[in-house]
Amino acid sequence: LKPVQADLKTIQNISTHGEVASIMGDPTMGVRAPVGGWVDVDAKDIENYIFYLTQSGLGMPNRSYYLDEGDKEDEKRAAYVTFLETMLREAGLDNVESRAAAIMALETEMAGSHWEPAKRRNKSLTYNKMSLDELKAYAPGFAWESMMKSAGLNDQDTFIVRENDAIKGLAETFGDTPVNVWKDYLTAHYMSSMAAYLPKTIDDARFKFYGTALRGTEEQRPRWKRAVGQLDNFMGEMVGKVYVKEHFPQASKDQMLDLVEN
Repeated sequence: LKPVQADLKTIQNISTHGEVASIMGDPTMGVRAPVGGWVDVDAKDIENYIFYLTQSGLGMPNRSYYLDEGDKEDEKRAAYVTFLETMLREAGLDNVESRAAAIMALETEMAGSHWEPAKRRNKSLTYNKMSLDELKAYAPGFAWESMMKSAGLNDQDTFIVRENDAIKGLAETFGDTPVNVWKDYLTAHYMSSMAAYLPKTIDDARFKFYGTALRGTEEQRPRWKRAVGQLDNFMGEMVGKVYVKEHFPQASKDQMLDLVEN
């Protein structure tokens, strides 16, 4: 764990909600947060780009994994809690059962604020333009300024708030949740996001949950294939140029241009 000890120490040294939000906004940390986002073309002002804010923060795919009833759902939730325990234990924390249970309770509360998938597809409902001051007034529970500054977004005039009342509820949960629970939440999700680069025990635990328990995949892809996948993720365009140069002759390009133009 030597390469990540500095980050884990940073998380453990958190003492305020503002510091929690700052870590959540730091793109180098790779942790989850109740609110996420991305840059895209403004849907109602297509000459400009804008930052979209959206509900986030769950370790499982969506709200139904936390709220639906049934034996299969209970099994997945139990497997997720076991996974959280492993992440906390491997990070060197104690009392992992109670800590993981608190994270699960937190994420379940956040899931209760999340919109259902069908509602999220409504383009009218998910276009709510706000200034930072308006956002702070609308959802005051979250440390918006700390997160925005850490994310490099503090100079933005406006944002598109997608699931507006969900984000308002998530902001309230953020402010009501003790800092120590957020520290454990950040630790578990940091370990999960870095699992591919950490000792095999950690990576295996992540695959056992996300690969096997959620998707039914019994066997991890060979390490070399995963390495090639990483290369493609980070340098895909550059690798693509080499591929085209070697395997995509001009005649094939001409054929495709004819097809597209037709």
